[in-house]
Amino acid sequence: MGHSIGLDNHYFTPVESYVLQEYLKAVDNLTINEENRLRIKVDELTKKKNEIETMELKHREEIEIIHDQMNQLMVLIQKNPKLANIKPEVLTSKKYSH
Repeated sequence: MGHSIGLDNHYFTPVESYVLQEYLKAVDNLTINEENRLRIKVDELTKKKNEIETMELKHREEIEIIHDQMNQLMVLIQKNPKLANIKPEVLTSKKYSH
């Protein structure tokens, strides 16, 4: 105790932050309480929910843009004398759209 035989430099002496990081990796396996596991799961699910909401908003905006473009196209088609008598329902039916 307190004496050195010159081998101190040959042993691994981790810094405190490294020990903490390694402990945090194992804390779920070292505890009986489910709180930490559940908190991590809630965080993961919250993140996924936020991603889904962002994607949903983006898709709604894209659909709105497509609807606007389709309406503009319908106006142009109806202005064409050769196509003016075609009903919009015919142009948008699944039979003719690809």
